[in-house]
Amino acid sequence: MEHKYLKKLGLSFLSFFIISLLITPLLPKGYENYISFIAPCIILFVLIFIYYNELKEDFNKLNKGNIKNAFKIYISGLTIFFIYNIIKNYFFDSMMPLNEEFVRNFFKGNFLIASIFSIFIAPVYEEILFRLSIYKATKNKKVFLVLSSTLFALLHISNIMVISELVNVIGYLILSFTLSYSLYKEDNIWASITLHIFHNFLMALILYLGELI
Repeated sequence: MEHKYLKKLGLSFLSFFIISLLITPLLPKGYENYISFIAPCIILFVLIFIYYNELKEDFNKLNKGNIKNAFKIYISGLTIFFIYNIIKNYFFDSMMPLNEEFVRNFFKGNFLIASIFSIFIAPVYEEILFRLSIYKATKNKKVFLVLSSTLFALLHISNIMVISELVNVIGYLILSFTLSYSLYKEDNIWASITLHIFHNFLMALILYLGELI
């Protein structure tokens, strides 16, 4: 592990937890529900500041081949994800993750803000935090794949002790591993960011079309 990136890793997660925990008391009364939007925006700016040079370098190296290869990985991961969900829904009666239920309510409350957040803000800050920071801090890429995928999945689960959440964490692990593997193979954070943006856009579109039907 490089000492510089260990510092950046620690600073990134420390910023994430401090901002997430402390922003709510600072919000004016009646604005507490906006924590899910405001905190990630602040975290995103902090992470961009921390990893500006790395983000700029990868952006300059990005090419069509990176994106094409990343989407091949994504299609494989999404296929496995859908197969898992079919099996899960058959045995566990379509249990929806609490995180997904929250996201659906977020979209119902303000579709425009929810779309901007889920398609553009969340994918970038989550990829920097859960993938770029860990990827740069470890030379063992197998450790990176396991650690980044697991952390991302667990932080999308509200309560691991609830059976429905425990079952749903596997779905998040599949998608998370797909994104981590795309970074591992392409060595470019913008490849996984692109996949994450596309995936969230796809999910938002499905959600929107589902409301119309």
